[in-house]
Amino acid sequence: MSRTIDFMFSLTESILIYWLINCAMSSRFSGTKKTFAIVLAILINAAFIQYVPDFPITARFLLYFIFSLILSQIIYTGKIFIKAFFILVANYIILISDIIAGNFASYLIKINIQNILNVSITSFAFSILAKLLNVILIMIFIYYFQKIKFEIPQRYWIIMDVIVLFLAIILQFIMEISPILQEESSEYSIYIFGISIGFLIISGLVIFFFGEICFYHEKQKENYILSMRNHSLEQQLTYHESATADLM
Repeated sequence: MSRTIDFMFSLTESILIYWLINCAMSSRFSGTKKTFAIVLAILINAAFIQYVPDFPITARFLLYFIFSLILSQIIYTGKIFIKAFFILVANYIILISDIIAGNFASYLIKINIQNILNVSITSFAFSILAKLLNVILIMIFIYYFQKIKFEIPQRYWIIMDVIVLFLAIILQFIMEISPILQEESSEYSIYIFGISIGFLIISGLVIFFFGEICFYHEKQKENYILSMRNHSLEQQLTYHESATADLM
């Protein structure tokens, strides 16, 4: 693919990352300043993807994650662990979508995934398929996240960050070995495709249980507030009863 088209796909990935972050985080800016800051961050992020040094794939991922985290820290308020979570989830979705789309296409047309990427037409079609899957999954996650109030202890955020980071690194490993295995047989594509679907289901369950923890803490907080109100009303009632008794 041409560098321009490649940049457009990187731009799409950056838009999806900031779309996910923006659904749950409050910006430090408002109005035109907010729009300008987000658009600038998206463009810088996309450029970084294109020009990041040619390190090993996991090192590139970690470098990109840290860079995205710094940008989000500048634009959005809130704890850094929460921002890290959304960035990791967005990147995880992008990674798993690429693996699912690539191995599905590889199995369907019986061509090694590396050969798909080396041919302009098939590479473009694969990228379109992957980005469509990116958008669908991001929309599903946003729909779920918008129902949640993320008011939970910091330790849960750290645990979730570590889990999602660990899953993303495993996906990086799968991306590395996938072309090697497909040189032996194209049948490996369907196995890797199945493993990727399994990872998607597992990660979905992890996010679901994380959401349940958030709902539980939200309910606990509501119960505590209700308990405090009841206690306050009881005190007021006791005071009024005492005052009435004194008057009598």
